[in-house]
Amino acid sequence: MSHPTRRLTLIGLFMLAFTVPLIFYWYEIQNTVIEVASVPLSYLSTNGAGAGVGVGIVGGPKFVVPHYYSEGPWMGPEICELHGWSARANEDADEREMWDAIILDSATEAELELLEIRLNELHDVVDKVFIIESNRTINGSPKGYHFNENRWRTRFAPFTQKIVYRSVPAIRIDSIRSPSPSAWYNRLRSEMNTLLRSRSSNTRRPPIVLFSDVTEIPKAHTIRLLRGCAFPTPLHLQMREFMYSFEFPFSSSLLSSPSLSFSSSGSSSGSSGSGSRSGDDWMAGTRGARGPGWLAQVHVWDTGTKLVKVGENEARITRRRTEYSRDLESDYVLADSGWKCNYCYSGLSDLIAEMQDEFGAEAATLTPELMQEAVCAGTSFDVLSSKHKTVSPSKNPGLSNQSIVLPRYTIEAAKRFRHLFPGGCLRDTVKPEEDEELEEL
Repeated sequence: MSHPTRRLTLIGLFMLAFTVPLIFYWYEIQNTVIEVASVPLSYLSTNGAGAGVGVGIVGGPKFVVPHYYSEGPWMGPEICELHGWSARANEDADEREMWDAIILDSATEAELELLEIRLNELHDVVDKVFIIESNRTINGSPKGYHFNENRWRTRFAPFTQKIVYRSVPAIRIDSIRSPSPSAWYNRLRSEMNTLLRSRSSNTRRPPIVLFSDVTEIPKAHTIRLLRGCAFPTPLHLQMREFMYSFEFPFSSSLLSSPSLSFSSSGSSSGSSGSGSRSGDDWMAGTRGARGPGWLAQVHVWDTGTKLVKVGENEARITRRRTEYSRDLESDYVLADSGWKCNYCYSGLSDLIAEMQDEFGAEAATLTPELMQEAVCAGTSFDVLSSKHKTVSPSKNPGLSNQSIVLPRYTIEAAKRFRHLFPGGCLRDTVKPEEDEELEEL
């Protein structure tokens, strides 16, 4: 081969090695680098989405709306204008209810601790709380109707009049007709939608509905802001993330895979202990530490109509229907809207049960000793493979021991929630007091 021919061959191979990966990853590059670089200047100034909107989250909302707040209950039109929104008329704000919709899905009763904190935080700003609960988790583990079994205890008595509850019984886990995680998640969503629609027809104005996991606790002033301002709907809420307690800040976006990522060699199914849960895409990244902090969202409930173009000279009227969602629904997210406390349970057995529900047989290697060590160190886990059956701790980036803003009720009931404070990492030693007193019916 002549020298010029060899040179052309090398140039061709070099270009091929460069262009093939470029073509392969072009879609991803286009949706991250190019879209962010080409944000219109109008989005960085006052507009319908928010004043001073910044570049958003990779894989999530594209634009972050800065969150302005000062202490006190004051809510005037100025605060809405700072966010680039208009204030609701007094009549609108007074008549439009705020609803909180929650699907309880923990394998243990420990999630009621976070529910109690959430209910107390939002008590003055939420009109109704819709709770859906089943006797199996979405991943397929059997569970009790934890809230229904405890709803009349005094810890939940102040919220009784606001709670709208529905239980959804499941087919036996070991039945061949037992639905897959994705099918069961859709069933619970459908039940929630039906429950919300049954009440929305009796409201004077479409309510504002909050969709979020029980591990996500929106700040009361965030909800007060959304009640008083005409925000662009839907709108995601960015939660400040923590692991095990409010001592350890955590960011799921810092990890290329879930913080508790297990081997995908096992198959996912509707039964507990069937292998890794990562194979089922029923709701990838929405439970526990797997869920990014922007999944919480608020919608103005919409059951109206819209005109849809179906051809050059043809259109039809279709019905708009708001539905329960934990997906990406908007390009906008409101910054610092609350807390997301991953695995913030007081008992080691509860922590292990939750992880075994999420990750199946691959979490069988977890022991109380290893779990306790991880909680005090603020570490997350990587199960290397189903072959090795070992767990190695991976250091959590960050330690919060300076100024810590907490949900109000955790401070009011600090003795019960000592495990959520810095230095309270020992589990099964300080547990919430059991409240055996029942509210009189």
